Amino acid sequence: MGASKDIDGFSARAQGGTGSRPPTWSPAAWIWTLLALVTGVALSLWAADQQQRRQATVEATAFREVAERTHRALAQQLDASGWVVRAVQTLFLTSDAVNAEEFDNVYANLHPQQRFHSLLALVYAPREVRADGEHFITTLVAPRAGNERVFGLDVGQQPANLAAVLTSRDSDLPALSAPFRLVQFAERGVDADGVIMRLPIFTPGRPPATLAERRTRFRGSLGVSFRIDKLIAGALPEDVRGLLHVQVADVTDGEALPLFDSHPGAHPQSRSDNRFERSLAYGGRVWRVRIHPVAHSPAAVPWSESILWPALIASLLMALLVWSIANTRRRALELGSRMSRQYRESEERFRALNDRLPALVLLADAHDGRITYANQAARLRIGEAVCALYLPALFADVEFRARLLAPGSPDCSNTEVVLYGVEGERFWANVSVSRVMLDAHDQLLMVAADISEQRQLTEMLSYQASHDALTELYNRREFERRVERALVAVAGGAPAGALLYIDLDQFKLINDTSGHMAGDQLLIQLSMVMHEQL
Repeated sequence: MGASKDIDGFSARAQGGTGSRPPTWSPAAWIWTLLALVTGVALSLWAADQQQRRQATVEATAFREVAERTHRALAQQLDASGWVVRAVQTLFLTSDAVNAEEFDNVYANLHPQQRFHSLLALVYAPREVRADGEHFITTLVAPRAGNERVFGLDVGQQPANLAAVLTSRDSDLPALSAPFRLVQFAERGVDADGVIMRLPIFTPGRPPATLAERRTRFRGSLGVSFRIDKLIAGALPEDVRGLLHVQVADVTDGEALPLFDSHPGAHPQSRSDNRFERSLAYGGRVWRVRIHPVAHSPAAVPWSESILWPALIASLLMALLVWSIANTRRRALELGSRMSRQYRESEERFRALNDRLPALVLLADAHDGRITYANQAARLRIGEAVCALYLPALFADVEFRARLLAPGSPDCSNTEVVLYGVEGERFWANVSVSRVMLDAHDQLLMVAADISEQRQLTEMLSYQASHDALTELYNRREFERRVERALVAVAGGAPAGALLYIDLDQFKLINDTSGHMAGDQLLIQLSMVMHEQL
């Protein structure tokens, strides 16, 4: 038979031993081995605890970011709802009387139910002063189907609704009512509450500037009603609806009035670092938003990824190294390789988590601006070759480019700029750039969110607020604003201007004999001629 092999691969005979005599055990070696083993186990437990803490921190950070995004989406939903009412308000500011057909046309032109599936009705109630006080009788409703009971409704019969009317009158800002049971629900047999967002209607002219003027010129209230649970559900990002337990309550008056619960009956019992509670103030109401993860399991590192077992093995190897000095180098390299692999896997997990973020994350050298890292969202939006580019080249604003790499330039936060996309197309983004130190190198960390759709919506609402829906010419409010600007410019020394006034004779005769549709067509054709000739 061949010579026996020792653990280092050499035969016992080659090492000078006979291979048959048992080794002599030294008490000191046992003590040092036991001490090495105990130290290794303690370090392993400490390393596993640190890994567990890091895992909990990563999960808590990811949850916080998702919860913040959900909170922002709910606030943006309320802002967009307010803009819908504000867009309709401009129609009343430019007209002494708005009939049902004009009201329906404005509603149809805005297409509000395509964006807000929770929207029930757009209503208008003029102010009437009677012997027993003020009354607000609803006269205009859109759409009419399903809202028949709203016609003739006196807003004063609904205290929450009336409070929103008076609040909006005094502030000329969107006012949100407290939740209450809408009359439409009684007819449809729906067991749910709704809210109404209100804006005041004043007599035509410049918007009133003081409280006294607002109360004097107040002539009615415009409102849009929503089913509250659907309004909130529609604001939740689709990718997190199954992951988060969202609860919203109205706490304006001290008592919590439940508005929405994404998982009724569930009792969230998550860790303190995975609980999100924030107030949302809008339209005179305060909502409390609570968010918890749906899965309440603690942030445990899977056994397959835990550093504990490799660390315990490393501890045992350290103890064996005390016995086998000849094997020190090979065992140390093996232990170092395992530890390095574990840390590489931890870094890869962090990069994988960062790649799943919806925001654009880029890292660039602070000296020359060369991009060194881009997550998946950035590669999809800007291009796979983004790491071959320089950070300033992504910005359309030349001034912003120069400021980006300037020494000592301050960090920028929540700045709206134009970036270049995959094929050079431009898009709006909310950008934050910070200087960070990584591996003793000065780096630029950029986090950006694509806000192109929000900008388009804002521009569309701005256009609708300043243009006539029928002729697409400037409406009365925009015309007066531009005339005032011209007058200020002339007063400041600019060249004099002229005002051309065109009056359509016998226009009322056209409306009376051929109908309003013929009159509208005449105005449309006239506006087209003016666009071409002037």
